[in-house]
Amino acid sequence: MVREAEGCKLCAQGAKLVLFVTGVCRRRCFYCPLSDARRRKDVTYANERLVMGDGDVLEEAFNMDALGTGITGGEPILFQERTLHFMDLLKSEFGDGHHIHLYTTEDISWDLAEELYSRGLDEIRFHLIGKVSGYRDSLRNARKAGISTGVELPAIPGWGEKIAEAIKKLEMDFLNLNELEFSETNREALSRRGFDTVDGIRATGSEELVERIIKEYGDLVPINFCSSSFKDGVQLRNRLLRTAHNTAKRYEEVTPDGTLLRGVIEVSPKSGSVRKLVKMFGPSYEIRGKKIILNPSTLTKITARLPDGTQAYISEVYPTWDGLEVERSYLKGGA
Repeated sequence: MVREAEGCKLCAQGAKLVLFVTGVCRRRCFYCPLSDARRRKDVTYANERLVMGDGDVLEEAFNMDALGTGITGGEPILFQERTLHFMDLLKSEFGDGHHIHLYTTEDISWDLAEELYSRGLDEIRFHLIGKVSGYRDSLRNARKAGISTGVELPAIPGWGEKIAEAIKKLEMDFLNLNELEFSETNREALSRRGFDTVDGIRATGSEELVERIIKEYGDLVPINFCSSSFKDGVQLRNRLLRTAHNTAKRYEEVTPDGTLLRGVIEVSPKSGSVRKLVKMFGPSYEIRGKKIILNPSTLTKITARLPDGTQAYISEVYPTWDGLEVERSYLKGGA
């Protein structure tokens, strides 16, 4: 039986805002993939954007036409009031249909489960630390309160018995298994414990473990496998596409992968003034200091006419708050 949780369906559409409430956590999981900028630091991010106020969260949600939000960390429950505030904010702005799911490793009392449900939590996913049996009451409380309740674990080779025990002993609506991935921050810890990698990212044996679990226990509980390739090739790509089509400026072109192409001219003292150069092309451009940002096709047509000392290139960037540059192709000048 393979049936995705509602939160997973929206993630696959790229329609889930990722709300990282805090990097603070009581756990010290050796496989934690969080970056040094987030791990154990009390910072809040909406997707890639550092949150300084409620407006940052809402703008990110609007930019991607978010149909829901995944609340994660760190440990969101350690900052309960902050987590509840953001739930109130999102439900108030987007309505009860805005689907919210939350990840936690903490115990959930009956009172807390009721509070989470009354404030709009639709789905909760428990990451099991320590004894599986220690989470029995938490899952039961969440389900009884009306929250769709599941378990989400990394598919760590050697964890077959723990996953099987969770299926047999816990009352859950679904089980999500994530492919174990190597990151910059967990690579040393994983290698030290003898884990190997298929392609520098995916852990050897992780996918095979999931296949075995589904074969043996798929009739007992809906099991969903979230692979590394699916996260990057489907979830992230779809989120980028949603954001790109909403935020692309007139001079930017959206690629099939959801990135943005823009032309860039860097002006030097030898190449003349910025104002003089912009007369060479149409009205759709932006001046940022000594840079002119314009349509990439337009830049290709006029490159030969640009004066000496000018650098010109096509820049491919993510349509995210940090605007990460993926690739740069020089048409004139360059390193």
